[in-house]
Amino acid sequence: MQTMRRIGIQINGKLVGSCGSISKVSSPLFKDILDTWFDIEGFVPAKPPLNSNQQIVLEWLKEQVSVGNDLQYVLWEFTDNVYEEPATYSVSEQTKAWLELTEQEQFQVLSAFAEWGMKQC
Repeated sequence: MQTMRRIGIQINGKLVGSCGSISKVSSPLFKDILDTWFDIEGFVPAKPPLNSNQQIVLEWLKEQVSVGNDLQYVLWEFTDNVYEEPATYSVSEQTKAWLELTEQEQFQVLSAFAEWGMKQC
């Protein structure tokens, strides 16, 4: 099976996504009225990179599943530790990292974890 090469698309030097093909299009009927434009096929928006706190949480989740722990157990253990960890214990690095994330950043971590998990199946 041959893999199709993706073309990176940048706006003002920032990667915004990739596509399968780009072609320059113009209209001979309206060449004096319309500028040429680009026809982009198969556009896939770029995912923002994870920040350091997100990366800490993602790596911990991946490690726990990779060593053979059941996914349901890993998620239960993580959320139990995050929200019910007694103040007398030292807070783990991944718990601190998770609590510093916004809700959107938390969803990005879970999305990246799900994507990684699907590739493992």
